[in-house]
Amino acid sequence: MQHTADVLAFLGAHNDQRELTSCVARYITPAGLAALEAGASALNNAATNHSSVTCDMLLLAQLCAPQHQVLHSTYPHPSPPTDLGRLALQRIALALLGPGPGHLDERSLPLALAATTTAAVLAGRQLCLEALAASVDLSNCFHLLTFAEAVGIAPLRDCAAACCLACMPGGGEGEAAGSPEAEAAAARTAAAACNGFAELSPELLERLLSSDDLQVPSELAVFCALSAWVAAAPQQRSGLCAELVRRCVRLGAMSLPELEALDGHGQVVASLEVTRVVAQAYISSIMGIKVGGKGPRPSVVKAKAAGRNGEAQRRAQAEQVVEMEMDEAMEEEEEEERPAALGPIAGLLAAAVRAH
Repeated sequence: MQHTADVLAFLGAHNDQRELTSCVARYITPAGLAALEAGASALNNAATNHSSVTCDMLLLAQLCAPQHQVLHSTYPHPSPPTDLGRLALQRIALALLGPGPGHLDERSLPLALAATTTAAVLAGRQLCLEALAASVDLSNCFHLLTFAEAVGIAPLRDCAAACCLACMPGGGEGEAAGSPEAEAAAARTAAAACNGFAELSPELLERLLSSDDLQVPSELAVFCALSAWVAAAPQQRSGLCAELVRRCVRLGAMSLPELEALDGHGQVVASLEVTRVVAQAYISSIMGIKVGGKGPRPSVVKAKAAGRNGEAQRRAQAEQVVEMEMDEAMEEEEEEERPAALGPIAGLLAAAVRAH
């Protein structure tokens, strides 16, 4: 007789394992495979050499799930498994099942684990989470966030969300800093981030853009990301823009010049509802009325402080240059006023005159 807690642990771990296996097969990176290898080498295989999960528990999982969902992932991934993903699944199978099983794919591996022990299923879930956490980057973080939100896997969702928050267009430190290569890399990053934000659901977009952890230099960057999201599907999203601006863009933390720049944005001009939201914030700022809501984001405060420090440094450097130029000019004037050097004969005559 299985305890209820054991059954629930098995069912939850098996469901997560099924979804995570399909994700590992498609999105694992070399860094993720390295993390998987490290986790697999640390496992104690002795915990999986006995059978504490019965066929009854697997049957219970089949009865609790809709038809075929015990066998297949419920999330419709847009891409097929990769060679690296297939290799990762074989590494998981080797670590948890030993060398006996043959080739196991994203469908057969979760069932093979479910037929052993709850410990094996939990270990497989953890290996997948570690591999995917190490694989999260700009190329996949938005899709992994959408996936993790849809299937309810909080650790992966939080990891992917952190990456999304850090890659906001215009939000990185030192972007386009000097070299053409750096500028090109910054442009590619911004384009990838814009595309990623544009693919999000309204709920996920609001969660990211309203977060204190969003890395942006100003609230104008938040509005631009929101505007790009609307532009990706204007017919379906235009009606949501005004409310998202109110909830995501911290208009009360913007300066008058920023609000004036925002007022001229095409998305504001094109929408009467958005115009009203921005106009209300503009009038409140002129009258000195604080608009309710969250205060400035930490990243915006940091960016403005860095801007002030940079301006102070540039001003000090300019003053130093002016002082150096003035010193050089004074030295040139002294050189012009100093009498020219005398020749040998003129020097002797001058010495004779001084002697008398």
